[in-house]
Amino acid sequence: VIGAVFALIVHSSVGAILLFVTLVSQGLMPQSAAIALVLGANLGGAMIAYMLTLSTSSGARQVILANVVLRGGAAMLTLFVITLLDLSLGLIGTSEAGQVINLHLLFNIGLTLIILPFTLVVSKLMQSLVKASSDESPNLERVSALNPAVLLTPDRALICAARELMHSGEKIEVMLRSVGKLYENWDEKTA
Repeated sequence: VIGAVFALIVHSSVGAILLFVTLVSQGLMPQSAAIALVLGANLGGAMIAYMLTLSTSSGARQVILANVVLRGGAAMLTLFVITLLDLSLGLIGTSEAGQVINLHLLFNIGLTLIILPFTLVVSKLMQSLVKASSDESPNLERVSALNPAVLLTPDRALICAARELMHSGEKIEVMLRSVGKLYENWDEKTA
């Protein structure tokens, strides 16, 4: 729990994990504590994405919730197994810090390989947990970068105009890509 909360506070599971590994390498934290904190930080990293996507579409929330459930559940299970069986990490590294980093890597690679064959089942489960709302429809219309509210602040208005100009340039580029071949080989039907 402490590892998850710390990852949430620093808004980075990687940053939290690197701090824990550094503390182990400096002899300021026992390896057993770092193992628990690193596994907790995996859950915290998943929670960051969950909190950032609360207002997104149901499809996105389903993927993120699956990540939280799978990483969090696997982290708790892994910690339980390591503690219960008093497993040594000597096989996955020479130093205590290296073993903690390698545990993190093996945890994520192993979780991916174990869950990969069951993605369809997990997807169905998440669809039953996170239902699509009736008013959920994708807004595919482009909103103009031009904002009349910023006309009194020239620097902001210029930025908005530059964004709109960039968008126009992108549209022209898309049109010219398809036309370029006509200059090489004219085809009346394509034109």
